[in-house]
Amino acid sequence: MKMIRLTVALPILLASCTDIAGSGLNPLWSDIRESVVCMPGGMMWTEHEVGRSRHQEMYSAVLRFKEIPKDQTVPFLLSRIDSTDVTSVHICPLDSATEGELAVYLLEEITGRPWFSAIGLAARPDNQKAELSRALRDHKKRQQLVDFYRMRDPNKAAADDGS
Repeated sequence: MKMIRLTVALPILLASCTDIAGSGLNPLWSDIRESVVCMPGGMMWTEHEVGRSRHQEMYSAVLRFKEIPKDQTVPFLLSRIDSTDVTSVHICPLDSATEGELAVYLLEEITGRPWFSAIGLAARPDNQKAELSRALRDHKKRQQLVDFYRMRDPNKAAADDGS
């Protein structure tokens, strides 16, 4: 088992991705979904919105989540993309995010890869939430998002590339 310390010094024991999805990340994910916070329409967060600013306490669950290795958080978030459950997280300037939308926004934040690239858009759309919502309702585009964020084994990627 591997021990990871989060910023609030809460240890999480991680045995495997299955264990994480079933236990370790669920309480933290619940904290994020139930947070009464505002996200800037899916744009990348800045130090002003999160981090060392006055919002640090408000976004503490997100900050703790970001400290967990990507190989654990990304598969967990990908498992949430299909969810249409409404969260308490507000997407400026619109309304509350669904769990799937929130998962995509966090995937973008964690990986640094803009979600709109996955569905073939050259630039961030003006009405991001509406565009992402449409993409998540479309099976093909939802699968494009999953494939875009799915982490590949570097050894397998090298073999796939013929290296």
